Amino acid sequence: MNKAGMGMAAVLLVSGLAAAQAQAAPAARARGVDPQIAAAVRKVSAVQIEANIDDMNPEYFGYVFERLFAAGALDVWTSPIVGKKGRPANIIGILGPVSAEMALRDVVLTETSSIGIRVTPVRRWILDREWVQVTVEGMAVRVKVARDGGRVVNISPEYSDCEAVARETGIPLKEVFRLALGSLRL
Repeated sequence: MNKAGMGMAAVLLVSGLAAAQAQAAPAARARGVDPQIAAAVRKVSAVQIEANIDDMNPEYFGYVFERLFAAGALDVWTSPIVGKKGRPANIIGILGPVSAEMALRDVVLTETSSIGIRVTPVRRWILDREWVQVTVEGMAVRVKVARDGGRVVNISPEYSDCEAVARETGIPLKEVFRLALGSLRL
């Protein structure tokens, strides 16, 4: 293993889940909310920002995505929709930390043709993850291993590493992915 991520469980342990639960438990129970979830929401929360874009050159989206990530976005996406008067449009969606809300808002309102945004608070469930390095045709490939309570639930070779191996060796990309997964020993 060459790098480990910190998932929700680790963040909550480090942040003192027991203390947060003790403070939140009475109020959470009164609202019918599991106290553990109530404590976790305060520790791992985010906002989802959305805006409809119906009159912007689609070539701009790549630049807008770069600006949003630089402003703190955790994820950015677009979804096609049908807008007013039956015109094609997109929803731009951004997931980001609460602390980055204003910076993300500013990017959307200054870099797109949108004249308004929607902001929704969200609770995130994040699996523990780690990076394991394997070798394919003598080249390093990182593989992300996600766990839920110690149980492996997802394994994903890093695309850019697999692409580099495919370009260098001439092996088809899908075969490089298969070889990376086959090389993984947990």
